[in-house]
Amino acid sequence: MTAISSATSGMMAAVTRLNASAQNTANSRSTGALPGTGKTTAYQPVDVVQVSEAAGGVTTSVQARTPGYQPAYEPYSPSANAQGMVAEPNVDEVGEAVGQIDALNQFKANLATVRTADDLLKVLIDLKS
Repeated sequence: MTAISSATSGMMAAVTRLNASAQNTANSRSTGALPGTGKTTAYQPVDVVQVSEAAGGVTTSVQARTPGYQPAYEPYSPSANAQGMVAEPNVDEVGEAVGQIDALNQFKANLATVRTADDLLKVLIDLKS
């Protein structure tokens, strides 16, 4: 695998991480019924798993976070059970913000690799001309 294709896969992984984290953050305050009540359940947060490939690069998969929710007391919610409990997504907003910064830095580092490889290819082509 070339440096450019390897770095491109890293950039795509960073975009996947950023999208997943943005969804988690946007839905962090949404609530729903506790599982097993037959009502609409809360947003299921996701995590991105990155795996390094032997030939270079990285593959990603998006998986549901476990546990996906935590019980919260909201007695006036239409989703509340008899005890006034609802399911709240298991999202740490500070952790998500840190993850977004990390994904941005991952993207920038891989972009720098692509730019450097491109510059080296231009120099190589100029030497052959």
